[in-house]
Amino acid sequence: IPNLKLIDLSMFFSENETSYLMGVPRGGKTLDSIKLNKFIVLIVGSESEGPAEYFNILPHLKITIPMYGRAESLNVAVAASIMLYKISSLINSP
Repeated sequence: IPNLKLIDLSMFFSENETSYLMGVPRGGKTLDSIKLNKFIVLIVGSESEGPAEYFNILPHLKITIPMYGRAESLNVAVAASIMLYKISSLINSP
């Protein structure tokens, strides 16, 4: 592919305004309560444990989807979809 340009994403994100959001099962902030930067990195992990420990080296903000009732956690694909939808609505609102 002639126009392919490889970049170091960690360098790109460190040089730009980036929000590192880590989805965790419990104890995080809600998306409504935080200010998002221009670039967003969403990190998700297993349903009960959350992301792997090695992601903790990033300057991240832990976010949690508020849940009511008896469910302990959401399927990671469902949780990521909800977070991406909410992020999209927040960055596209006036």
